[in-house]
Amino acid sequence: MTDDAMGLLARLDSLGDFVVGARSAANRLTLRIDYRGDAALARTRWPALVLRGGVGGGEGDLVRSAAQLRRWTCQAPAGWVAQWRLPPQRPERCELWLLRRGEVLLRPGDALEVVLSGAVSDAQPGLAALALGLQASGDAAAAVAIALRLAKRASAAGVLDFACVPDQAAVNLPGDVVELRWRTCGLAGLSLLRDGLCIAEDVPDEGGRRVVVGVADAEFVLRGWDGAGERHEARLRVRALRPGWQRWPCVLATREGRRLAMPALADTSAQAVPLRLFGIAGGKLYASVALPGVGGSRVLLCRTHHALGPWEPVGAQGVTEGATAVATEGAGPFVAFPPGCERLPGALFRGRLWLFGGMSGAEGHCGNKVWSLDVGAREPRWRDHGEASWCARRAHGVAVFEDRLWVFGGIDSAGAPLDDAWAATQKPAENAAGPTLDWKEEPAGGPRERPRGAAQPVVHGGRVWLFGRTGSELAAEEGSEPGRESDQERSECFDLWWFDGQRWERSFLLGDLIDRRVLAAALASDGCSLHVFAWLDRCGEPDGGDAERVEAIALRLVDAPAKRWAVLPCGDLQRLVPAEIEDFQVQALSAGAMVVHLHAAENECAADRALRLYFPA
Repeated sequence: MTDDAMGLLARLDSLGDFVVGARSAANRLTLRIDYRGDAALARTRWPALVLRGGVGGGEGDLVRSAAQLRRWTCQAPAGWVAQWRLPPQRPERCELWLLRRGEVLLRPGDALEVVLSGAVSDAQPGLAALALGLQASGDAAAAVAIALRLAKRASAAGVLDFACVPDQAAVNLPGDVVELRWRTCGLAGLSLLRDGLCIAEDVPDEGGRRVVVGVADAEFVLRGWDGAGERHEARLRVRALRPGWQRWPCVLATREGRRLAMPALADTSAQAVPLRLFGIAGGKLYASVALPGVGGSRVLLCRTHHALGPWEPVGAQGVTEGATAVATEGAGPFVAFPPGCERLPGALFRGRLWLFGGMSGAEGHCGNKVWSLDVGAREPRWRDHGEASWCARRAHGVAVFEDRLWVFGGIDSAGAPLDDAWAATQKPAENAAGPTLDWKEEPAGGPRERPRGAAQPVVHGGRVWLFGRTGSELAAEEGSEPGRESDQERSECFDLWWFDGQRWERSFLLGDLIDRRVLAAALASDGCSLHVFAWLDRCGEPDGGDAERVEAIALRLVDAPAKRWAVLPCGDLQRLVPAEIEDFQVQALSAGAMVVHLHAAENECAADRALRLYFPA
């Protein structure tokens, strides 16, 4: 088809039929362009002819994905360069740019041919729509867009595509929703089966269906018949998480599922290591992930869409002062954490990730700076909100409660535990700097009987719960000042408290279930039950034994009035215990699954100690 606009003519020819299907690598296209204008088109800021469109896999698309375009070979005439631009975050904006060396882009009477070969495609048969544009800012012809059409046919009747999102390699939690997608050609009587039972009949040639993951793997079959009565079918398996403990390997990948190659950053013998889990927003779990490598580590904000899945770096084209962009091979820049903020306690609140104060655990650095980042932005940037009105601290608890952000306790710069509590409401953005926080100290403070740090709060049943850690006996004496003891000298307090927004009250739900010295503890809530995880020091028991013996324990509250707890199997957690426990987190996912994350010392960040996922039977 030929169109004429501003003297520019173009057509797209195929050598024979353009065939979609498994055996279509022999496709060959020729893009012919003629310029019959009266004046030359000079090179300006954008000296290029640009072929756009055709990516998506439908009837109007040439190919299904940018990955198929990468297999095409482009031959441009002498003096011209054909260059693909394939943005990984915006595959629908894939473009072929045609650039010419010299001062003039096109002269009157110029003609060129660009040959594209090896064009593999599994798009749906139909009429593909593309457009050739003249990208020449300041030229009268800048708005020219010539529509091009190309007829596609299927190589044979059959199933062109049958896939699921997340893909077949994903491990899903029971209750998760998976979308099945398919495309077929020339088939009748299409039906969808699950484990041999038909769940949908007379389905369309191109369609999808959302299915709920069960407690076991499921096999789906798409089945139909061609004009000769021959049966065609395609199968795929949707995986479900098995009960028990699972190791969660930390693998980085792009949104398209491609594993990232980082030869300049990462040592090939080391895996990326999660440093802190921040919670779930939009069904995605967010974490800071360190990339060990030459010249130190880089830390990226990452997220994962499903259990045991790969971590996807949150991308950004720009960052604020103090934060750096990390470029990874074939994947573009990603936003890195501001220096010193990689392990800060944080929370996801109203679509933003907020970081507060100083380091957790044993680093000893205190602070009261506040940072935030819009995790849903197209180009997220860290915002420096300055210093908060509360004093510098570390090892403090952070929670979202009653639609406010809370900071509980911690340890101050002198090493004393704190017994205060602060809450902040988010004020709307008044300018490009983004929203701000309005902090107020809560009269109820923290559990004043025992000031504490490294106690991780969790919201459960309309209350905030705290369990342990690091307190001072001196604070229990009326009128006494907090003790200025070192971390090693300070007594440990592992009592359970709850806060309803007005007052604190000690809970005796645990009874004597935990009767040994607790090295580290964390709480979690799956919305139905409260969970307690702890590592106990078993040295000094009456029966003797190894002085270094450490035992993991995990409990789930079954019946609060009866103070009845279920003991979860946690033998697999024993191997997670490093020589020196710094801290750890437990994050609840859906369907009762729990992720245990150990905050190990610097020399203990082995990848197989980083994450464990537990799914109840």
